[in-house]
Amino acid sequence: MRKIVKLFYTILIILFSINVCASTNLLERTEENNWGVRKRIELTDTRLNIIRNTKYVNANEKIYDFSSILSEDDEVKIKEYVDKFINATGMDFVVLTDSVPYSYDERNAEYAVDFYDYNDFGLDYNKYSGVILFRNTYESDPYYGLYTTGYAQQYFPVERYDPILDDIYPYFKSKNYVEGIRIVVDELINYYNLGIPNEYSDSYLDENGNLIVKAHHEPPYLIVGIISFVITSIVIGVLVSKNKMVYKAKDANQYLDANSIKYSKKESHLVSTHTTSRYIPPSDSGGGSFGGGSSHSFSGSSGIGHGGGGRHG
Repeated sequence: MRKIVKLFYTILIILFSINVCASTNLLERTEENNWGVRKRIELTDTRLNIIRNTKYVNANEKIYDFSSILSEDDEVKIKEYVDKFINATGMDFVVLTDSVPYSYDERNAEYAVDFYDYNDFGLDYNKYSGVILFRNTYESDPYYGLYTTGYAQQYFPVERYDPILDDIYPYFKSKNYVEGIRIVVDELINYYNLGIPNEYSDSYLDENGNLIVKAHHEPPYLIVGIISFVITSIVIGVLVSKNKMVYKAKDANQYLDANSIKYSKKESHLVSTHTTSRYIPPSDSGGGSFGGGSSHSFSGSSGIGHGGGGRHG
């Protein structure tokens, strides 16, 4: 009987541990499992060094709270929001928290997208489409960012993710992450239902997942300028010829009523401030011009295209 009771308690302890620590369980990267990478990424020596230092997780869990800032109840609620996004958009959604020291803002973007790229996120979706929400709890300079992959870049460009980052600022600042993530999901779904913005209707993704926005032909500014100059010269000439007999005032008092001018003084007060960060890639990171368009993406070490930005706070 004692053995049965002991076994029962052992099973309960194991189940409880799995439930609480599910989002921080790490898997092992080995040569046998291709270092945990199943996406079409060339495993160069440089990338392998980064891959080995990138946390390897079960991509089905979706919430990875390495900073331990979420309670078990929080994770349950957030998982509902994550599932809601996935079901509504057909794209992946990942929540990652960690404490990562950094000396430049782009390090946050690199860390988040490498985590997305070198795990199985977006693997079941075209172009690995999805979103990762990263909260860096680095004590001296906390940060949060929203980063997109695949077709999520078309649906959630800077004009859309930037206002979302502003909206959740007070919630992340006050550590109300559940409400902040709910707002992120609801606003992303609303944007998705609106469709791809008009200015990105002609955009496409290249073979590396970079968002390419087609360049529009510029009007012939030189010709337009010459025509405008000629027309303006003719109009001025006509007006001058008609006004030769008009008396021209020479003193300010003849045409300016001093009592007609009133001065007012206004003061500006700074209420609050925060910083916007967008990762601008170096010239050899996969960006640039393609087929008459320009890349609106950046890439982490994997070479896969991403969009997104972040805030301090």
